[in-house]
Amino acid sequence: MKKARIEKKIKLLCISRRYYPSLGGMSKFCSSVFPRINKDEFDVTLLVLGKSQKHLIWFLPYTILYMLLNARKYEAIFVGDLLMCIDGWICSKVSPKTKRIVAVHGLDITYPNRFYQWYIKKFSKGSFDQYITNSDATQKLLNHIGIYDCITVPSGVDKDRYTGVKTERKDFLQRYGFKSDKTILLTTGRLVKRKGVNWFIRNVLGEIRSEIVYFIVGKGPELEKIIDSITELGLNDRVRVITEVSDELMNEMYCNADLFIMPNIHIENDMEGFGLVAIEASLAGNIVIAADVDGISTAVQDKRNGYLVQGENAQEFIDKIEEIQSVENYKEIGRKFSKFTEENYDWSIVVKRYENIIKGL
Repeated sequence: MKKARIEKKIKLLCISRRYYPSLGGMSKFCSSVFPRINKDEFDVTLLVLGKSQKHLIWFLPYTILYMLLNARKYEAIFVGDLLMCIDGWICSKVSPKTKRIVAVHGLDITYPNRFYQWYIKKFSKGSFDQYITNSDATQKLLNHIGIYDCITVPSGVDKDRYTGVKTERKDFLQRYGFKSDKTILLTTGRLVKRKGVNWFIRNVLGEIRSEIVYFIVGKGPELEKIIDSITELGLNDRVRVITEVSDELMNEMYCNADLFIMPNIHIENDMEGFGLVAIEASLAGNIVIAADVDGISTAVQDKRNGYLVQGENAQEFIDKIEEIQSVENYKEIGRKFSKFTEENYDWSIVVKRYENIIKGL
């Protein structure tokens, strides 16, 4: 009797300088992809840093030494971002048969430090068999520095993320000082200039109906400016700024919101590589209205899981918000968009694409 053939697992090393429990988009990406890689097909080893980036001073040299001693043990390595490209370069020298893959995020390329720019051009070009970008905009940036072996794979979301989240809308609004039902706009993320939150407050919020309220969840260097603008324009009764939230409260925010606003503005050398929060919001049923800048159009597909408007065009934002408000059952639009997001951006789909790329190599 013929024995069933046992397929050999691919020995894969995954490297990341950001990993759970550290915070941020890259940590979320690597912490979502690496554990989901199929253990029946891959023998996965993690070389990751789940601490503050001040530990990079020892972690980077450690990965270099590890690659010098162990690269030959692996059939493939998967590097979480371009800053760690030195590991791919070393692997190409000591174990050229090992296939090398790197995930590239927008800020990996645009960070304006002169030494950093020299470093990535010196050690990233030609060091990998496949460069995987998180958006078409990031891919264009790679092309600009002479790297063309790249494809785009967007980030993902967990389709079960909001299962069981309570949406007691009246209680939610009362908790934040609103006595009657309101239409809730929501923006989440690090409050930096490119996010456009201060621009939105100064140019849009005062021009839309007073029964619309705005929740801002996050903190960062723009926080003080944002609070000053709210006070200056007399919008304290319509805006709530929340700087600290648990995962549970964040999920509650998404599930109670009606419209998710992503009013990004283009800032040189500080791009939005993808816009993960947009698909997180869409999955929760929010209608996403996003500025069509940088890599956002890879996350938000116009009229399929949200709406794209021209960046820094206040009238387009105002018109789109009012248009949605005029639809009698606009929540149905959010549900339709949520289904599209689940069917196209679930992590299981995204990770399968990464697996196929590695196996293809």
